[in-house]
Amino acid sequence: MTSFLRNDATPAVPRHADNTLVVLEFERSAGGAGGLAMIDIAHMEVAPPARRFEVYGTRGSAIVLEPFEPGTQIRLCLDEAREGYARGEQVVEVEPTPRTISFPRELAAFIATIRGEQAPDRPLDHELLVEETLHRAIGQLPA
Repeated sequence: MTSFLRNDATPAVPRHADNTLVVLEFERSAGGAGGLAMIDIAHMEVAPPARRFEVYGTRGSAIVLEPFEPGTQIRLCLDEAREGYARGEQVVEVEPTPRTISFPRELAAFIATIRGEQAPDRPLDHELLVEETLHRAIGQLPA
């Protein structure tokens, strides 16, 4: 993991990282591929907010087309047809889920988990790995 944490747009808040890039490197697995993941943010962007989710792999790619929210289209490109999708590039329409719907749904699931009414959506190991990765990315744990 390599992090670039800069303050370029908000000098009045010196510890605020507003222009950042984190590169996560994944080693090649047995019989598989390695990879890179990048997370970036540039607070100084004027408009429109450039929020994208992009995934690239050896068998295809998927990019949520802007605007990210509510997100109604994904550009999908596959090396071969699978799961009802054609080989090559296509735009897939998806049901928009704005924050006003997704956040209350996630909060309700969290509360139900705390009350013991449902199992967690993700295993604890997953949650710990996410938090550890975040803290390493911002320099609060050794990389």
